[in-house]
Amino acid sequence: MSVQAISSKKKGRRRRRHAPVVSASLPPGSSPGTLMPAPEQLSTHISVMGYGPVGYAESVITNVDEITPILAAWPNAWVKVTGLKDVSTIEALGNYFGLHRLVLEDVVNVTNRSKVEEYENYLFLSVKQGKLSDQFDTEHFSMVLREKLVITFQEKPEDCFTLIKDRIRGGLGKIRQYSTDYLACAILDAIVDSYYPILETINQKLETLETDVVHERGQDTISRIHNLKMDLLYMHRAIYPMRDIINVLAHDDYDYVNTAVLHYFRDCHDQCIQITELTEFYRDVASGLMNTYLAFSGHKMNEVMKILTIISVIFMPLTFIVGVYGMNFDTSKPLNMPELHWPHGYLMVWFIMITITLFMLGWFRKKGWIWHSHHRDD
Repeated sequence: MSVQAISSKKKGRRRRRHAPVVSASLPPGSSPGTLMPAPEQLSTHISVMGYGPVGYAESVITNVDEITPILAAWPNAWVKVTGLKDVSTIEALGNYFGLHRLVLEDVVNVTNRSKVEEYENYLFLSVKQGKLSDQFDTEHFSMVLREKLVITFQEKPEDCFTLIKDRIRGGLGKIRQYSTDYLACAILDAIVDSYYPILETINQKLETLETDVVHERGQDTISRIHNLKMDLLYMHRAIYPMRDIINVLAHDDYDYVNTAVLHYFRDCHDQCIQITELTEFYRDVASGLMNTYLAFSGHKMNEVMKILTIISVIFMPLTFIVGVYGMNFDTSKPLNMPELHWPHGYLMVWFIMITITLFMLGWFRKKGWIWHSHHRDD
């Protein structure tokens, strides 16, 4: 799971975005297969759902031995593990089903990358579920696929598999007619589909940001664009490996995947491609908004500098005039400010300064520097 920054001291302020942890959570030199869950993990709970063409049964278990009668009674079973804190429970489950120690390490270590691996009598894969609240985050999800059995591991009880359970309970679709490879495909498809609402939310944020950029609204626009770009970057990192994993399942020959189910894996792979393309497209849009915002900011600054420059240029001759006539030389000697004794000299100086100002303003307007004249004489 991506590491998030500590909340800001100001209440209600969005947390600063930190890059996700890419290193292993185990201390250097740890033995391969060491199980060390993150401190924030939830307690482990196990539920089992057995199903077949004629019906289904589901129950919550407290001991792995309680799985045996369910496996014996139904042709297919889904063992769902929620919470990765209780290492002893996960070890007992791994020993019961004969899972490799490295598989259990990959299940518990939520910082591991997404991947798919084939073992002697089962297939193991891990992917990232996307979640978007204040900012985009991921949840580590692992699955073991073997004949007549699917085992899933996830960090939190909230998931996107409610419709799958309802399909099993109601016998809807083909899920109870097929084996567990179809269930595995349905689970992956649900994870992929969960990215669409996230993309829709991001699309709405982009539309809002586009309006704010064009109309120059909000002082935090650039930080919002940056945060959205980071969300899209992390989302791309989460969905891109999943595309390759599903592509492997759709085209490689595995004993646990029937030929009839390959079409469904290929359809899921197509959706992954679409999500990846949308993510890249939205990243380009966000980058374009950033460039547009910077261009607008630069243009606005240029306009401000232009106005200040015009004001400075207008006052330069005026400052020169008042500076000259403010020197107060002795008028009793020749060539020493004889204009000081002009009749109506004060009004004459004001007339000269106003005339210079109006002439400069008219010239600036003719050049198109102020008041946006349509007849620009370059």
